[in-house]
Amino acid sequence: MALRILHLADLHLGWEPRFLPEAARRAWQQERDGRLAQAVQCALQLDPPVDLAVIAGDLFDRHDPPEPLVQQAARALESLVQAGVAVVTVPGNHDEITYPNSVWRVWGSRWPGLLVTHPNPAPLGPLQTRRGPVWIYSLAYTGGITRAWPPVEALPPRQAEEGWHVGVFHGTVVDRPGGQPAQGWQGWQGGQGWQEWQGWQGSAGLSLQERSLPIYLQALEGCGYHYVALGHIHQHRRWQLGPTLACYCGAPDARGFDDPGVGFFTVATLGEGGAQVEQVPFSRRPVVTADVDVGPFATVDELVRALVRGLELERSARPLVRVRLRGVCSFRLQPEQVEQELEPWCLHVRVEDQTEGLSEERLEELAREPTVRGLLVRRLREAIRQADQPAARRRMVRALQLALAALEGGP
Repeated sequence: MALRILHLADLHLGWEPRFLPEAARRAWQQERDGRLAQAVQCALQLDPPVDLAVIAGDLFDRHDPPEPLVQQAARALESLVQAGVAVVTVPGNHDEITYPNSVWRVWGSRWPGLLVTHPNPAPLGPLQTRRGPVWIYSLAYTGGITRAWPPVEALPPRQAEEGWHVGVFHGTVVDRPGGQPAQGWQGWQGGQGWQEWQGWQGSAGLSLQERSLPIYLQALEGCGYHYVALGHIHQHRRWQLGPTLACYCGAPDARGFDDPGVGFFTVATLGEGGAQVEQVPFSRRPVVTADVDVGPFATVDELVRALVRGLELERSARPLVRVRLRGVCSFRLQPEQVEQELEPWCLHVRVEDQTEGLSEERLEELAREPTVRGLLVRRLREAIRQADQPAARRRMVRALQLALAALEGGP
């Protein structure tokens, strides 16, 4: 009989979108903080039902979240337990267990299901589920105790007992230099590979100050587990490594325009034919970035109408929108005016002016003016022509944009 797993990570409950105005901040934070309850409701309604729920770190955005928020999350997970779903929670690097006042130390045995507190990778269980016993392989990163450098060479060997075998880790998966094989569980415990790690960790994009667990991809390949539920990376990604499927579920929700979230919950099904993953979408407020060439538009009004139409703002649930304007303008561009025009359709809108200046036709028109603005345009255009480096020309174009904006009150 197949085992169904709700795989969650990086919900970051309690995160404050401080870049938003106060009213919008409160509204969006309240929506995000209800995402765990929404995931639980989704899991209870799935057919076939979920048998196990795992949270692979960063359930909360900080180690000491507000008590009402903790109680709300605990109630949601308790409803899973009461419905016969086994629950496993792993601390992450945001809600780290290290601190004496960490939510995980304060709640301890009161937390619903299995709370992982062991500081190094270890087999835990077995948990009894409706689909048989499940062995969990995991750890809770603990500063000063967890040996996180160099990356984990190999994971605890799969237990010989019958049942399902599931790893749950919050960390960064990295490839060994040259794809070299891992040196074994005992080898990693013994400290091999330190010099090698020091030599290449910078090129892997990691830092000795990163407070999470780096794991070699080859360690996942050799673990033999049925499924490895990963957290920490906010994008969805998966690897089929022999019999093992390893998966980052991704952050369900956005944490700003550059971290938009995936917009779905991940459900894994383990069966005789291996593991499969499905993405279950949920309703959330859209977070949209639109890159727009201003060249085809003759006026601000034309640009705004195209944005409303292209982003389907009239039918959206007041999204958060970032518009990056690019290209060459044929009109005087005022980002604030575009923001004001779009504001009725959006919870929050940000317009970034990345254009390359005005069109030649418009500059010719301005240069003919017998005004200070005309003189400014003539002189800066000449400076742009004489600039011998692309970077210098770009700076001159930007200077012309800013100068014209400063003279906005002129004729």
